[in-house]
Amino acid sequence: MRFTTCELSAAALAAVLALAGPACTGSRGDPGPAGPAGPAAADGGAAGAINTAARGQNLAASLTAARVTSDGHLQVDYALADAEGAPVAATSDLSNSWVAGVLGTTDAANGSLPAWQSLVMTTAAAPAVPVPTSESKGTVEDLGGGKFRYTFDAALPAGYDKNATYRVGLFSRRPLPGVTPAEASTYDIANAVLDFVPAGGTAAPHDMVSNQACNTCHGIIQAHGGFRRETRLCAVCHTTQLVNAGTTDTADPSQPNVLDFGRMTHRIHMGKALPSVVDAAAKKDTAWSYGIASRFAPTPPGKFVYGGVCPDPAKPGVAGAVVACGVGFPQDIRNCAACHAPQLDPQGNAQYATQANDWQTSVSRRTCQGCHDSSWFANGTPPVHHVVHQQASNPGDASATGLPLADDTSCKGCHPASGSNNRGAMVQGHTAPLLSSELNPITLKIPSAIARATSVAVTVSVANADGTPVTDLSTLDNAAVVVSCPTTPDYSVSHNASSAVVRVQFAGRGSTAPAAGGAPGTYVVTAPLPAGVAGSTPCAAGAEARRVNAALTVQERRLGNLSATASFEEFALNPVAYFNASGTGPAPARRTVVTIEKCNACHGVLSLHGGLRHNPEYCAMCHAPDATDVNGAGGTATTGRPTGAPTGTVDLLAARSIHLKPMIHQIHTGEELQVNSPYIIYGFGSAANALGEVRYPGTRANCAACHQGATYTVDSIPAGAPPTVALQTGASTRNAAGVVTAGGVTETVGPVTSACVSCHDSPSAHAHAKANTLASGGAQLETCSVCHGESSRAAPVGKVHAAYAR
Repeated sequence: MRFTTCELSAAALAAVLALAGPACTGSRGDPGPAGPAGPAAADGGAAGAINTAARGQNLAASLTAARVTSDGHLQVDYALADAEGAPVAATSDLSNSWVAGVLGTTDAANGSLPAWQSLVMTTAAAPAVPVPTSESKGTVEDLGGGKFRYTFDAALPAGYDKNATYRVGLFSRRPLPGVTPAEASTYDIANAVLDFVPAGGTAAPHDMVSNQACNTCHGIIQAHGGFRRETRLCAVCHTTQLVNAGTTDTADPSQPNVLDFGRMTHRIHMGKALPSVVDAAAKKDTAWSYGIASRFAPTPPGKFVYGGVCPDPAKPGVAGAVVACGVGFPQDIRNCAACHAPQLDPQGNAQYATQANDWQTSVSRRTCQGCHDSSWFANGTPPVHHVVHQQASNPGDASATGLPLADDTSCKGCHPASGSNNRGAMVQGHTAPLLSSELNPITLKIPSAIARATSVAVTVSVANADGTPVTDLSTLDNAAVVVSCPTTPDYSVSHNASSAVVRVQFAGRGSTAPAAGGAPGTYVVTAPLPAGVAGSTPCAAGAEARRVNAALTVQERRLGNLSATASFEEFALNPVAYFNASGTGPAPARRTVVTIEKCNACHGVLSLHGGLRHNPEYCAMCHAPDATDVNGAGGTATTGRPTGAPTGTVDLLAARSIHLKPMIHQIHTGEELQVNSPYIIYGFGSAANALGEVRYPGTRANCAACHQGATYTVDSIPAGAPPTVALQTGASTRNAAGVVTAGGVTETVGPVTSACVSCHDSPSAHAHAKANTLASGGAQLETCSVCHGESSRAAPVGKVHAAYAR
């Protein structure tokens, strides 16, 4: 099955948390006649309040003061403005909804941890229990100049704590003029939050995540139709009060699914790696999943699924061939700081979420089951996909007996924040190896690359992280120099009918000699120039290396992440140097399209091909426009897609492009692919890699999330850029069993088309591109810039994408 895309993305999270029933309706019904505003409480005010407005493109909201009226109603002063600061008047198409909460604690049995509780409640249809909601039927007073006062309809309970921290939140929206409001991108949207203490004084909120951290991957975090964009707003509705009718708790299937913010978000991000889901896949239990029921969810299954068991897309029609599927976190899930990070101002000062590191000390059964959902704490036989606590966290350790726990009082005894070689220590157990203090990455540099007749001498320096030279190359278990030509207008792997990529191992191969007069750790690798390359052809030389880190290997085995035969490899980022085949004159670098920094914003550390390749500038040297997953010259029968007819391949294609541009676009498009589905790339060992189930966390319209500058525009593609070979242009068809019966067409397409149809993968988009590509003297002439160039008045890429990248 192909699960619906709703994973914390602009298009995805647009409906993901729109829960069934009235829990998130945004309104409590007919507002009725407006009542008079209650008098302001003498002890109210905004002293010490923490307030950060989340701005939309043309609408901004700010909450300036809050208080409790004498008759127990929350009251908020707020302002609405446009992006330039001009006041926004109340209009019939402007909608405001309000949430409110108070910071308390969980009960003692659950650790007495800080916890928000909603103050605006309604009764869900099933189960019939009060659940958080928003309201809009209170009283609005127009104070003039874009300033307003809102008095909540819902009164606080009698005897409310005047010294506690309270939170009020607003999500405001209005349709963009002249646009039918069909989705979030057609609205102006603003969120704002204010924390205050009714008795006066400084508010002391508790927030462990920030918008800034979320938006590193998500671009703009969006939920419930795209109208909720502030994590502090989410926290006062997604409390332990919020029960999702129609789904059960994967940590205890006998209990309803409670959507408190931390637990829900952890499980969404764990997705297909949730322990209960992994176990279900191993046991071929296709009925098991983690999801959230919603009135907007597809039927079947009637819920948005974030982790489940699916037919293996690389083995269609094979009975019992299933895999865990759903959300895949794009980096090591143990990098807790990727999400648990404060909101910083431009000067680096924390604005909120200063409790981001509390995950190290806020230990309880409930919090830990957010990710470790198969851990069973009760006495008796656990459910089928669960293991008694302690056994679950010690796989394969026969001495680890089960340890049921009736409460959380002893959690910190086994799970302190830190501790040397303590498997249960929170920091050690949740440290990604690439962020460990024991990591000693290799530093590679290429001081020079000089062509000499039919070869090139590449000088490489090899050092440890602290700068000390690596003088024994035998400590590296893999290291090589790669040479590729030409760099402009783009690389080629079949230059003059021969491979234009040369890879030379230099660790212990005898082809490496210390550089004459060079510093320790500096070596010269002599590599042949690709066949047919001569004259002033611009070329590139890159390098790669890795080695085993014994200390991290021991740690990963202690944590149960490595088998007895596996080891942890540390590596070097890949330097690239440019040279002319003639050995003289300047060498133009290939144009910079994406940077490693942009990749790593979401991926942490981009790492591919056994930890050898990390730099997109280096990846482009092999992933050229004419590169496919068919065995190349010198390939073997066990490498890549079988050569020749597509018989026996999953997608029934003779070849698949591995050109970096369309390949990366299609990987990130993932389950949204249509023509290119199933998206299979054959790799080393003839493995069929199914990449069509990826769920991108942001909006793909935000090209600048990955691209450098305007390199995503039609105008940026250089003149003479070669076409992409073997890009699929015909939709595959399947029978009732899901087996591909026709694999579409593989052909050569122009450089603009290969970029655009990689994301715009509908049959109509492919047909449109083909209809606007003309044959000219045996070449393809793309007319895309007429309508989609930046100077066009029709549909320039930059303008069209910007409208959806909000």
